[in-house]
Amino acid sequence: MIKFIPDELLHPDHLNLLKQSLAGFVAFCNKHVIDEIEVLEVIPSVLMFDSDLLEQRFSDLSEYFGQSKDVDKLIKNVPEILLLHDNDVKSRLDFFIREMRVHPNTLANSMAVAYDLQEVKIRYEFLLRAGLYRHPSPKDIGTRAEAYPLVGEIVETSVKEFITDVVGNGITMEEFELFSKMRAAEFDDKEEAEWFLENGYEDPDIVDEIAQRRLDAYGYTNQPKKRILERHHRKLL
Repeated sequence: MIKFIPDELLHPDHLNLLKQSLAGFVAFCNKHVIDEIEVLEVIPSVLMFDSDLLEQRFSDLSEYFGQSKDVDKLIKNVPEILLLHDNDVKSRLDFFIREMRVHPNTLANSMAVAYDLQEVKIRYEFLLRAGLYRHPSPKDIGTRAEAYPLVGEIVETSVKEFITDVVGNGITMEEFELFSKMRAAEFDDKEEAEWFLENGYEDPDIVDEIAQRRLDAYGYTNQPKKRILERHHRKLL
């Protein structure tokens, strides 16, 4: 059941526009073997987008995936990818495929792209620094080389499952939480410091003050919560 249709499209004056948008959207889904109902249930506002823009997004995604069926699968698992800002899509895919070196087919068959990128970076760096993340070997290029642990195991798990089942090796929840707080503070510091520098504030004391304020704050607040998707319980095909 579609829970929400944008009010703009329900106005009597816009019914023809709604029909045109729906027809274009259905044609797009049929072309790429995507279930239009499943997509509409998650992002009904997609009807406000011209089908040409959806085709352009599909084309942009194809640059990262070797086969169109992988793009189809990605859209099925993460319909939100159709509506994200171009820079957001690029930063997510660049990180997963070029930094973590996740195989595109493996990424498409997961929901990893839907998760908060900062949280993904924290888990990835924690595994990397602990010597528990293995990038594909350069000599495996051209084959179905996988990075381990698999991206779904890293991202689509609760913190407890991540520490117990993915990290293991006697590493405790407390160690990960401390690392998470420090890295989250570093990410925020970098973003804020870059803003100050870009706007002409070059006093290093300002940057130091930002860093100390962030560290103090993280000593008294909970670590950022991961955005939980309503469809997380759905079994991936």
